[in-house]
Amino acid sequence: MSRGDETPGEPVESVDSEEAEVLLADPDDYHQSQRLREIHKARRQVHDTFTAVETWTNSDEHKNQRGKLAHAVTAYLVELQPIFRQADVDTSLPPQLPWVDFKNYIMTTGYNPDDDEYCGYQASMMVFETANQRFAEVKPLVEPDESDEWEIET
Repeated sequence: MSRGDETPGEPVESVDSEEAEVLLADPDDYHQSQRLREIHKARRQVHDTFTAVETWTNSDEHKNQRGKLAHAVTAYLVELQPIFRQADVDTSLPPQLPWVDFKNYIMTTGYNPDDDEYCGYQASMMVFETANQRFAEVKPLVEPDESDEWEIET
């Protein structure tokens, strides 16, 4: 397609040839693969944020680090929510946490109104671990079929 053939006002997105073949072959497969990539990217961000936490720092920096970790866990949960809804996964959280379920954690972005601050590292990591366990339950449902297409089987 030459520059003159483009529809005015529509953005032109650049994709590599392999990605274009997948997109043209099966748009649903492309979107499912993209969803899984985003989940893994968000999971990696939680890991990177947690490992970057400095243990010997002032209290203001600890508050910032707790907030960054809570935001990273929230982003991970947001990526998982559509799959959890579709597969009807239990999203409740352990009773020792101040949030009832993943949705409540997402709505508060990990902020604990009782303490008027972001939750501690342990609470965010407990939410993250619970999400990982629930994703492990669903992951076998997201399997390639004979034609290498991804789908959620319910």
